[in-house]
Amino acid sequence: MNDKGYKIVSSETTHIGRFDIVYDTIDHNGKQSPYSYVKMKRGVGVIGMVDNSIILLRQYRYIWDETFWEIPAGMVDDGEEPENAARRELEEETGYQIKNLKFLGICYPSIGSTTEIQYLYFAECEDKGEQKLDDVEDIKVQLVMIDEFKKMIREGKFMHGMGLAAWSYLKDEMR
Repeated sequence: MNDKGYKIVSSETTHIGRFDIVYDTIDHNGKQSPYSYVKMKRGVGVIGMVDNSIILLRQYRYIWDETFWEIPAGMVDDGEEPENAARRELEEETGYQIKNLKFLGICYPSIGSTTEIQYLYFAECEDKGEQKLDDVEDIKVQLVMIDEFKKMIREGKFMHGMGLAAWSYLKDEMR
């Protein structure tokens, strides 16, 4: 039992693809209840900029059957530092090279249903090269001026949660 009065009565984990689904029965003050959540690797997201433009991705997402605006993002490999994952993801997905990288903060995207922690970064970029995409990725890269990006957020055209969290950190620093 932990110091908050919660005790795991039983626990079952199912590995499905890149996720582990955990199904627990917990006891709190003598009352039992089921609780399930998704165990996930750590993630990174990077707001990259070239001059006064933000590097955005336009990517089809199978589960929604829709194309979304996003920032470069991905999972941290086992044994990898989040900063290295941020560099790798931005360079693979966009082709841009990072001149300066700054840690912005972390967020927990769904604190009650996943164990995912997202590390958020800002990158000043230069020298666009070739993308190095996975076989199933189809990512278009577009530079968007900051004012246009803000308009996209206001109009609900940019809804990427990790990107919105990173922007909330970054816009405070830009003031």
